Amino acid sequence: EFVRNWPEDARGYFYLAKALLDTNQDPNTIAELAQKGLSLNPDQDMQIFGYFVLGNALERMGKNREAQQAFASAERLENNAKKETSSQK
Repeated sequence: EFVRNWPEDARGYFYLAKALLDTNQDPNTIAELAQKGLSLNPDQDMQIFGYFVLGNALERMGKNREAQQAFASAERLENNAKKETSSQK
């Protein structure tokens, strides 16, 4: 419903993908939803979440190299966020 009403909001794609992930649904669909969300250039926190969901979907598909790249992207963004937060103190 959220995706239908706000198709340009990445959160809907990520939350739907995470719900499908949590219920062991098709990892191809999950990866597509996460990639769609990432293509919408969400804020940094949502990008971290999106890459995490994408990494899990790719891992379930047996695409371990791509999964590690997604997890590395999430980690890199998280480290950047921590640096920004600590520099603002």
